[in-house]
Amino acid sequence: MKEDLDEIEDDAYDEIKEIKEKIETEFEPLDETDVIDEDYNSFEPREEKNENPYVFETDFMPRDEPNASGVAKKKIDNEKQKKLEHQPKKIIRKEVSVNIKGKTLQKLYNDGVRKECGRCHEIRPFSNFEFRRDHRRKDGYHRSTCKDCTLETKQIYALTNKRKIIQNIYGGNLQEECQQCNIGIRWLPALDFHHPFPELKTKRIKFGHMNWEEAMKKLEIEKANLECKNCHSKDQATSYYNNKRLVQQFSKCIQGKNLIPQKIEDEIEKFIKQQSTNISMSSPRRIKAWIRKSVVINMLYDGRCVACKEITTKNNLPGLQFHHRNLNNPNKKKWKKLLYHPIPEIIKTLKNENCVCVCANCQRMVHSHQFKKNHESIVASKYWKWTKNYYKIAEKNIRNYYFK
Repeated sequence: MKEDLDEIEDDAYDEIKEIKEKIETEFEPLDETDVIDEDYNSFEPREEKNENPYVFETDFMPRDEPNASGVAKKKIDNEKQKKLEHQPKKIIRKEVSVNIKGKTLQKLYNDGVRKECGRCHEIRPFSNFEFRRDHRRKDGYHRSTCKDCTLETKQIYALTNKRKIIQNIYGGNLQEECQQCNIGIRWLPALDFHHPFPELKTKRIKFGHMNWEEAMKKLEIEKANLECKNCHSKDQATSYYNNKRLVQQFSKCIQGKNLIPQKIEDEIEKFIKQQSTNISMSSPRRIKAWIRKSVVINMLYDGRCVACKEITTKNNLPGLQFHHRNLNNPNKKKWKKLLYHPIPEIIKTLKNENCVCVCANCQRMVHSHQFKKNHESIVASKYWKWTKNYYKIAEKNIRNYYFK
């Protein structure tokens, strides 16, 4: 029995030995390079590469950068710090008043090269800010607002002063209207002060450079009258009204005849020779200019304003002007230079320069960009709706007009 038990023990020992040998051959022992994943209790061997596959994304080391450490990491951190310094700081608006954009409690950005405007809050170079010399400061200083904003605030100030004068002049007896055609204060840019007594007129009053009460006193001393630009142009055009009869007479002669522009020019020369006895030697050239203007406006624009399309503008030749639709054209010509040119040349230049006929009131309104933009802070709320509708209709008519 004892011999049999010894044989069984030897067999079991041999089996255990074989199992150990199998384990040693199948499974290699752990190296120092192996990493234990504690979450899953498993072994993950490193890949045989120079790069470290176990890179974790942080604020200073994104995934697309190599695993840096020591000197390399310091270099990356320094480069990132330099980029952050060159970027402008984010502006957080705390409190902005309703009337003025620039009233804020925040400190304006200034890095010595660029500066933040106190009104529009745009960061611009110092060349966009007006430099002022002051006896209290040795080197002077730059204004807190950029050049565009300073110009805009000056124009708004001038328009508000003009509105206050119109409302209060002569104790409000003018009723805020043109004294001839009853156009109201909603046409504020188009309203002018006409001096019926030129000998009392001293200097041109600039509403943006003086107090409105002082300007009002001066206008009252000069006995100025309130008129719109259309009516004001009538009063100033003495040469036209002295020879208005001849201009109307020529237009009746041409009426109903489909003549070429060159033939109309020849007809003007004949008409002036026939009327030479009734015309003084100095005025023929001026009369020709008025006749050409009436002919061109009737041929191209139906003799009236394109923007407002009012019939009353047909009878006001001095009040009709030419408006350039492309304001950025550097080679645009003024009507004074075209006055004494023949009709074919005038028509050609008007078409090439893309000009439209508008009345003097509409010309003023279209060109007063600050009134269009800031009319809510200049005029009473009852006029806001009218001004928005006017600009929408006038700009649409000017934009969509095509030549016959």
